[in-house]
Amino acid sequence: MADQKDLPLTLELPMNLRALVYPTPEGGRGVIARGSGFWTLRFEATRDKNIARVRIKDISVALDPLFIPFDIDRDGMLECIEVDDLRLTARDFDLRRSGGEYDFRTGYITLNIRLVVRPDFLPQYKEFAAQPIPFQFQERGWLDLTSGRFKTDAGTWTIPDGPLAGLSIVGDQFTTEIPCSATLSLGVGLKTSSFYGKSAKQAPKKVWKCAKTPIILLWQATNCTQVDIQPLLGVKNLTGYQELPDISNPTLKDPVMKSTAFTGETQGECDSVTDEVNVYVVGEGEEISQTATYEPEYKFWTAQLPDHTYDQNIKVSQIIIDSGKSDSITHPRWRVDHVFSGAATGTEIPALNNWTNLSKVHALPGEYRFTPRLASGSKLPSGEEKRIIYFRLKGGCKW
Repeated sequence: MADQKDLPLTLELPMNLRALVYPTPEGGRGVIARGSGFWTLRFEATRDKNIARVRIKDISVALDPLFIPFDIDRDGMLECIEVDDLRLTARDFDLRRSGGEYDFRTGYITLNIRLVVRPDFLPQYKEFAAQPIPFQFQERGWLDLTSGRFKTDAGTWTIPDGPLAGLSIVGDQFTTEIPCSATLSLGVGLKTSSFYGKSAKQAPKKVWKCAKTPIILLWQATNCTQVDIQPLLGVKNLTGYQELPDISNPTLKDPVMKSTAFTGETQGECDSVTDEVNVYVVGEGEEISQTATYEPEYKFWTAQLPDHTYDQNIKVSQIIIDSGKSDSITHPRWRVDHVFSGAATGTEIPALNNWTNLSKVHALPGEYRFTPRLASGSKLPSGEEKRIIYFRLKGGCKW
């Protein structure tokens, strides 16, 4: 539920109008007026934590064509007033003097609305409608700030003076709401110091790990009542995290031993959304594809594999640089340096598209720096710096 801490807040709400129009306050032969539009409401804090000031920042309304029975010439007989193209915009309203209050405790909103209708919407009665027609009325109802659902309370307005004096409008109850969608961010990571403090939005969508390595699932949702995360977790609150394995929970005491996709889905009145993360459990001899891009400041290509995404228990022993893509590098000879936890391993790669044994088996995560090997006096092909190094690493887990 929204409160003062969420302010200021601006909502644009659709408007679906329905009202009964009578020639006199006593009733008589009336018609149903319909229309549509929108208004933009701004909610601002007040000294009372339970009350918000409401300002109307913008409004636009268009009435469907209709015929209104009304004695406009005061001869005792009802004429048929044709309203064909009545459109009201912000310039027809006195927005500075319009507005009201919203009660956070009850969701009740009261709005005083002032407008002036231009006489040109009655071209057949110019002699009677030479002056603008002022309106002042009150709109009341219940508004859910989270979903934008607005249920009005019926009210009656009678035009006090002018050519349409006595015309009565009975506002019908209606409900309107903005399209309401939930949000959900699902993240996953390995339990390392580099993962500490990350939110669900900042966390990776994929991790590569050995079978017994723990993981942490994070989630954060809005505009819903709960989140269903499958498999294993089930229904959860909107924000949270879960370590796997969790020795305090008998149903979650085992690590994720095989590659698994975790899917979250929001539940509640708003449109449901889903999100997914993937946990890849690496076996012996598996290949992991990566890309490296050029760093002009350092004159080499680099790829960063953080240890909260790539398990340091995965050891790699071979590397290959692939060509064949439209943006692949074309130069054949390279040196790759792997840097992780203060240790470096350098390996010469003599040719593209061939597996090369690393000079030393090392952990998968870390920085990979690729430097071209050039003959004396030679240069890289033109535009090579704009190309990408597509490479694969081969390794596995040993416990």
